[in-house]
Amino acid sequence: FTSGGKTYAAPAGSYKFATFAESATTGGDMAGDLNRDGDTTDVWGVLYDPVTGTTRVDLNSNADFSDDTVLKPYKEKFQVSYFGEDDPRTPVVERIPFVVETRKGVTYNAAGAKADFVNIGVIEGSHGTHVAGITAANGLFGGEMNGAAPGAKIVSSRACTWSGGCTNIALTEGMIDLVVNRGVDIVNMSIGGLPPLNDGNNARAELYKRLVDIYGVQLVISAGNSGPGLNTIGDPSLADHVISVGASISKETWAANYGSNVTKKYDMLPFSSRGPREDGGFTPIISAPGASINTTQTWAPGGPVKEAGYDLPAGYSMLQGTSMASP
Repeated sequence: FTSGGKTYAAPAGSYKFATFAESATTGGDMAGDLNRDGDTTDVWGVLYDPVTGTTRVDLNSNADFSDDTVLKPYKEKFQVSYFGEDDPRTPVVERIPFVVETRKGVTYNAAGAKADFVNIGVIEGSHGTHVAGITAANGLFGGEMNGAAPGAKIVSSRACTWSGGCTNIALTEGMIDLVVNRGVDIVNMSIGGLPPLNDGNNARAELYKRLVDIYGVQLVISAGNSGPGLNTIGDPSLADHVISVGASISKETWAANYGSNVTKKYDMLPFSSRGPREDGGFTPIISAPGASINTTQTWAPGGPVKEAGYDLPAGYSMLQGTSMASP
């Protein structure tokens, strides 16, 4: 078949075809060079079989899908594919992993038109990977470290875009999808910012309260990094019935992570948002360690605090924030 002036070969069958351009990832850590070949101009053909729900990506750009792996949605077979090739001579893993997610019969306009959607799931940046590691990493540093719940099963849902900012539909419909359709028990949301009025009286806060009350799930949300002043608690952690988490730090962690000697045994981190809410509501509910050495992308070099005098291997970084406290 021919598309866009280019001829492709495919196994017998009926397919849907589209392309995926690496330039879509310009806003992420890989800066648009998804296969690490020094440019941002690569475009890959994507072949979708609506009958089987499987996808093929023309990763070697030879315009022949017969030699490409048949990919099922990640939750079915836990398949991971890669853009680019690894160079074993370097400490980082140059190839970029991706997974496939498909959704059938999605209504995409006001007229009620429906279509199947294929998502090529690529890591945008280190933030979500670090949060996931704090939540459920298992066997870090050769088995020396685990996350908080190393046996947990993670369901990943993107709320923020490649161009920056988080969409309201992701923070509402996406949260409903996680709770109602994905069967999760706990949702961690490491997102937050100071709104014009932080009294918890908005539609999204009411939605989160109802999800907790009706479905018995727990929403754990970072308090925000707008401290240290009073009444700096961020949205959406100010909702009733969610667990809003501030960031704290121990004397030992100051020394280990930052190389700093302090006198207080335990204290809030200066950036952590504080309560109360505008209406006097008591939040954050709790505080938790807000600085952690944990997982980042394996294609990124280690990110230590250089002034503290230690190094970290590729795929590990020291990050801080209420985002790290929440999980």
